[in-house]
Amino acid sequence: MDEKKKILIVEDEAPLAIALGNTLEQEGYTVLTAHDGEEGVRMALANHPDLILADLKLPRIGGIDMIKQIRSDAWGEKAHVIILTNVSNPSTLEEAMKVGAFYYFVKSDSSMADIVKAIHAQLSGPVRRA
Repeated sequence: MDEKKKILIVEDEAPLAIALGNTLEQEGYTVLTAHDGEEGVRMALANHPDLILADLKLPRIGGIDMIKQIRSDAWGEKAHVIILTNVSNPSTLEEAMKVGAFYYFVKSDSSMADIVKAIHAQLSGPVRRA
């Protein structure tokens, strides 16, 4: 059997991070959690998760800058990233897509089922490794 896929959740709202983590573990994923952008960069580069689920408004380093730092690494160039945030303005969405987010969810408009479905879709496609 394949090794469980790893997902890094970068979210500073503890109740949401816990809910996401529990749901994804029930779906069979191994879950890592970071509570700010700086920790997110460190954990992503150290653990090479199969997918990063990130907020944009994070302490220490914002989500866009965190993704840019991850993308500057050879492994990080092809990392799968999904944004889950309360920021819904079009320019932020455009910027997130420019740095390589595959999906962009607004927390208040998205169900856990929608997020899980997007994760499954992203991870079941062709593996894009360097």
